[in-house]
Amino acid sequence: SECIAAFGRALLIREREQMDIGDLLLLKGDALFHFGQVEDGIVVLERALLSEQRSTGSNPDEHVAILSRLAVAYRQLGNLQEVSSMLRKTVRIKETSLGKDHPEVALAMEPLADLLGEQGLLVEQSRFLDQALQILKRAGDLPRHAPAQARLPGALAGA
Repeated sequence: SECIAAFGRALLIREREQMDIGDLLLLKGDALFHFGQVEDGIVVLERALLSEQRSTGSNPDEHVAILSRLAVAYRQLGNLQEVSSMLRKTVRIKETSLGKDHPEVALAMEPLADLLGEQGLLVEQSRFLDQALQILKRAGDLPRHAPAQARLPGALAGA
C-alpha cells in the first residue's frame, strides 16, 4: 500500500506542475491491479483516458494502451459489455489512425471476434474475422497471421 500512496503523492506533484500525467496514471492503475484493487484501477485508468483525450498531442497508441488495460480489468470483473466497448473503440482508433486496410486493424479485430464468439454472437464474430482475413490478404500479411484464419467458422475459413 506504500507503493500506491507514493504514486498518489507523485500524481499530485505532477498535476500541480500541469504536466502530462497519463503515464503516471497508467503506472498507478497497473499497481492497483497488481494489488488486486481492480475497481480502483479502473477508476484511475478512466482518468488516464480522459487525460489522454484532453491532451493536445493525443497519441492513438497511448489511447489504445489504456483501452487494452481497461478491457483486461473489465474482463476480470466479468463485465463483457465494457470489454466489448473497449475493444470496439480500439478497432475504431486503429482504423482512424492507420487506415482501414492496415494489418494492425486486423489484429485489433481478433480479440473482439474472440469475445463475440464467447458470447455466442457467431454471425458478428464471423463478420469481424472475415474482415480481418481480407485485410491481411490485401496486405500480403496472411502467412504471419495464419491462426486468425484457422479460427474462422465454416465456409469463411476457405475464403
